Amino acid sequence: LTGARLELLPSTHTTWEKWRKKHPGTRVLSRDTGHLRNYDRDPYEGYYESERLMFGVRNISRAYHPKERVIGIEVEGTYKAYPFSELSRSKLPVKDRVNGKPLTV
Repeated sequence: LTGARLELLPSTHTTWEKWRKKHPGTRVLSRDTGHLRNYDRDPYEGYYESERLMFGVRNISRAYHPKERVIGIEVEGTYKAYPFSELSRSKLPVKDRVNGKPLTV
């Protein structure tokens, strides 16, 4: 894969309400999710703003919000995270090296 360019796969992180406004023709195949949770309302409403975590973590950085979104990279056992808050302030694309290998974020 050295030098291979990955195909860009666009994605959207949104609520069902916002999605429906933008794509009113969207249809749901089934509302029977197999779970007791009521998905008529956002189960994560307010979750992203609070510092409370649903699941425990071993390491917490005080430099970032506990739910900071990141792009995670692993190169031959070496890991690095690129926080969205920093990427939004950076000149893109970001050129870096991880485990001696050049990469572009």
